[in-house]
Amino acid sequence: MSRASGPVLRGRTVVEGTEEPLPGVALVLSREEPGAAPWDAASAPEAARVDATSDARGDFQVEGLPPGLYRVEAQSPGYVRGVLDAVWVPRREPLRVALAVACVIEGFVVDARGQPAAGAEVYVTGSPAQWVSTGAGGGFSVEVEPGVHVLSARRGEEAGALERPLVSVRGLTTRDVRIQLGAGAVLEGQVVAARSGAPVKDAWIEVTPHGTEGTSHQARSDAEGRFSVGGLSPGAQDVRAHAPGFSGASRRGLVVRAGERFPLRLELAARGAVEGVVRDARGRPLPGALVTGVSFLEAEALPETRTAQADASGHYRLDGLAVGPRLVTARPEGSSWRGASQSVDVREDGVARADFTLAATGAIEGRVRASRGELPPKALEVTSSSQGEGAHAAELGWATVSPSGDFHLELPAGTHELLLVQDGRAAGTPTPVLVEAGRTARSELVWDAARAEAREANTLRGTVFEPDGTPSPGARVIVAPRDTPETPWSVVLTDDSGRFAVDLTSSPRPLSVSARQGGRVSGRSVLAADARELGVRLRPSASLRGRVLGEGVRGFTLTLQERVDLGAPGEGRWEFSGDRFELSDVPAQPLHLVVRTSEGRRGTVRISPAEGARVEVDIPLSAVLPR
Repeated sequence: MSRASGPVLRGRTVVEGTEEPLPGVALVLSREEPGAAPWDAASAPEAARVDATSDARGDFQVEGLPPGLYRVEAQSPGYVRGVLDAVWVPRREPLRVALAVACVIEGFVVDARGQPAAGAEVYVTGSPAQWVSTGAGGGFSVEVEPGVHVLSARRGEEAGALERPLVSVRGLTTRDVRIQLGAGAVLEGQVVAARSGAPVKDAWIEVTPHGTEGTSHQARSDAEGRFSVGGLSPGAQDVRAHAPGFSGASRRGLVVRAGERFPLRLELAARGAVEGVVRDARGRPLPGALVTGVSFLEAEALPETRTAQADASGHYRLDGLAVGPRLVTARPEGSSWRGASQSVDVREDGVARADFTLAATGAIEGRVRASRGELPPKALEVTSSSQGEGAHAAELGWATVSPSGDFHLELPAGTHELLLVQDGRAAGTPTPVLVEAGRTARSELVWDAARAEAREANTLRGTVFEPDGTPSPGARVIVAPRDTPETPWSVVLTDDSGRFAVDLTSSPRPLSVSARQGGRVSGRSVLAADARELGVRLRPSASLRGRVLGEGVRGFTLTLQERVDLGAPGEGRWEFSGDRFELSDVPAQPLHLVVRTSEGRRGTVRISPAEGARVEVDIPLSAVLPR
């Protein structure tokens, strides 16, 4: 669909990982209204939605879009749905929309007696997360992106889940997945204001499996702030709460058991604001300047963006901001420059200040040529950084190089250094360019073919395999000096096929290589000097079940500390009600378990579970409360 006038959004739909054009992709553009809160973003009205379809070459063009922020959704059979948030229009460079080849998970859900559970809802984590329903025989099938997925199911108050995450590989089908239903768990409690303790009505409570995105269950608080979220499968859950006028709150790693009622109290802090004035380099107000505040706080339901425009005096105000750190950016109206940014600490019921002085801008029209031969098929980018006295890090710029080698940048007046980048690494020599206000500078960059060939010759490639021998997409590969494995030199993730590549140019020697996927870790392999291809096998994880020994234990947190030389996050933390705990998919290696109760009692134990073992653990609490 196109319209007669207004800004134009151009782009291309491609296959993730190959950059091959993907034709016939259905696209939906939804306007993201300035100042809209996450709980108001369910669906845009039809007037704010635009449909489009990519052509035979994967190209698309949408005309007549009002300036602003848009959410772009893309769908094509056999591929995972793609979602891009916060796409600015107008946009000079083409928008790249990449869709991953889908994997398929097939299985069935049975009830507590082992009979097919027709009409059950199956929740599959991912980007995006999905719900699918079972048929008359309890069967289901779902297309997902390659990677690790947590599967759960519910029917009424019954619920169940796979004990361990499922690994899906690009283009392959995983069959005979079986989920059995049992008594569902319940999270229940109250949402209150942090300062006053008053109940918060109409707060949204969202629950999702621990460490994943999306929302598997949700509820709304009543007039007393009380809520109940039922039909939860056993395992660790993350909880977020948000309400109009309040910042979000979160609790992570709440572990529920079948049939359990887990008590919960959530405190929400009031929101704050940021205001200031936007001026040009001569100190004059900049009416219409666009100011945005972005927060990626864990407690927020979405990466929250608020937008405001400066008035005739250059003044702006961003209201209703979540407390905590926030990046505020200002740019002139109608400019494609990314703008100047400040970090602002938003406080409850407070108004923070952020004033901006924006330099006049100019443009760079550039071209990239190869030192020999043709430009590479892999995408190239150009980054810029300001040089000289008073240069500000927020004046960094970025542009995509077109297939023909062209690029465009709008930057503040001054001297900038341009660098050609490929796969996040320098692919040429830094080039200084003088940008003058209101003028267009010309620049030529050279893609260094010799450097690319040398890097290719020094690249270690390999595959990470699960314990059963299947590739492991999204596994973490850790390359570290052999004698100091606790200080990794490089950490990369495997691709959709479990493959990885590490540029060893300028790396220390000798090196060790290891990998991790959840609680499944490999041993450390010392890398031979001439090694350029490597296979890494993950080992089976272990599971824990136990009890906290002490009088009157009604809830506790359990922290699992482990070695950091295998790319571990250092520790995991879970919260339990009662006096018992159970964890699956923990590393089969030395572990230090630390328990703390709400009264301040503490207990510790050290264990070394074997691969595939189910370990019973008792953790005694200290008899004396610490002061």
